[in-house]
Amino acid sequence: MEPGDEYLLYDMENRPEAFVLGETCIPYSLDYLREFVQNGSGAKLFSCGQVRLIACLESPAPVLQAGGTPPDTGRQGFTSLASWQCPPAGILDFFNYEALHQRAEIGILVCPDYRNQGLGQKILAQACSYAKNQLNLHQLYASVRSDNPVSLKLFDSAGFERCSHLKDWIRSGARWVDVFGLQKIL
Repeated sequence: MEPGDEYLLYDMENRPEAFVLGETCIPYSLDYLREFVQNGSGAKLFSCGQVRLIACLESPAPVLQAGGTPPDTGRQGFTSLASWQCPPAGILDFFNYEALHQRAEIGILVCPDYRNQGLGQKILAQACSYAKNQLNLHQLYASVRSDNPVSLKLFDSAGFERCSHLKDWIRSGARWVDVFGLQKIL
């Protein structure tokens, strides 16, 4: 993460459709995310148990890299991904890292402007390669809500296997939602 990435995080992670799928109870403030980025909390897998990457567009496929700075970092958020020098296509998160077992949980969030274009598959494929070759991980796992068929299809297509089915795992308003555990041996 680099200074300026807090605006992308703020915009993406506080969207109603993304917020509902996570396990956070309150929206992230811009100040909290700015501190997260400045302190490098999202870039220290081995010391903090988490590394967050920005997937940026680069013909013909997105590239995992530390993010970029939006054109105007002084405004409260940004609206045009295309105005970035290398437009972000999504956010990738490795978290719950366990050194002894060489595994981490993975989360992916594709920017709305780039959904339904196959970018999630490309980002996830690069993420698996990065996890194996740069992070020296043996496996990745994900927890996906049963009411998120797009994400389930994405992980299935990337070779993740469903290894658990947790019934009524998450309360979503007045109803309960199941969660599938998925894993991939790298």
